[in-house]
Amino acid sequence: MRYLPLSLLLLLLLPLPLRADDDAPAAPAAPAAKTAPSIDRIRADCEWLCAVERMGRKAWEHREASAAYIAKAFKDAGLQPLPGKADYFDDHDVDAPFDKARNVVGWLPGKKAGTTKDKPGSYVILSAHYDHLGAFQRKTTAEDGTESSELLVAPGADDNASGTAALLEIARLLAAEAKTKPLDRSVVFLAFDLEEQNLIGSRAYAAKPPLPLDQMAAFVTMDQLGRSLVDVTPGTLFLMGTESCAGLSKVLDELDAPKGGKKLILGIDFQPGYSDYVPFKDKKLPYLFVTSGTCADYHAVTDTPDKLEWPHLAARTAWCRDLTVMLADAKRTFTWLEEPAYHPEEMKGLRAAIAEVEKGGGGLGLPEFAMGMLKNYGAFLDKILADGEVTKQERMQARATALMLFNMAAQIARQAKR
Repeated sequence: MRYLPLSLLLLLLLPLPLRADDDAPAAPAAPAAKTAPSIDRIRADCEWLCAVERMGRKAWEHREASAAYIAKAFKDAGLQPLPGKADYFDDHDVDAPFDKARNVVGWLPGKKAGTTKDKPGSYVILSAHYDHLGAFQRKTTAEDGTESSELLVAPGADDNASGTAALLEIARLLAAEAKTKPLDRSVVFLAFDLEEQNLIGSRAYAAKPPLPLDQMAAFVTMDQLGRSLVDVTPGTLFLMGTESCAGLSKVLDELDAPKGGKKLILGIDFQPGYSDYVPFKDKKLPYLFVTSGTCADYHAVTDTPDKLEWPHLAARTAWCRDLTVMLADAKRTFTWLEEPAYHPEEMKGLRAAIAEVEKGGGGLGLPEFAMGMLKNYGAFLDKILADGEVTKQERMQARATALMLFNMAAQIARQAKR
């Protein structure tokens, strides 16, 4: 993900226009899960992917080994290869220096599978990327001029062993449940390769899909599920993309927040970087991006499994499983919207996120001026909520300021780790 320069924070000093929403009715609870995700299995998958033998999952031999691990997990769970495929691999020739992208695809047939021609909306995709940044040499020079180097590995626990582990666990749970109660729609479990390299794996898949994309009902990708936004929003799950698709907001309304946490719905333009939803968004296909936010160890050698919040990761895994079940319900339809329709809860979600960052700002070591900016911004959002509506201009300002604040907090958090 890319961040805005700190110099733009000066814009926050400009006066903000002044503008609590009525309490929304409580959303009905999602059906109770039949089987809870296993923290032990999730942990084992994360630790295997992050082990030093995988060397950060960037070089081909380490991505190949990771892909084989994921394929075996799909097979052991009871998933099938895609129709017409002999194995679980979706390989694409790509430009140097990588030469090959290896996506891993598992298929859970729904009630509509097996017909001569599946109809539009016959399957959903649940995805996560499994690659990371690899290893690199760090050179140092001692006071006496002696040079030395050491090999450092970026294990990528939160980014994105956490999402991959959730994908594998959901495959196990849904495949087991489907033995007695098949889903209406089929589910494609998709582990993308080379997300960290400009989304090579997902772009290749979308360019040459093994299944027609016009038959897909919805696409979901999970990226960074194990920590929280700069480590000060524990338990929070951010949901982005509903504004471009009629029908997705209703599904999220019907799902409670993950156990012990909360769900915040924001437009995808509040995301400072990007993930594997981009090729599907570009094709105007219904999509949802699910993330717990960028942690303080993002893209660092310190993003290790011991720092993952295992109960929250398990709760988010359970939530994504329930989401997948609801998307696979054939009675639900999802339609692309040419003009975004922002969810009415968006400003509430943004206000809650800012409150969490403000509350944890002391622990981050945010300077006094930054805390003042957070307070000023919170007041701005409170006025919008009190008014009960938000103008296009106010939303644009709310978005720009939020990105600056999140970027500032992330940079300060990363500097504190050094």
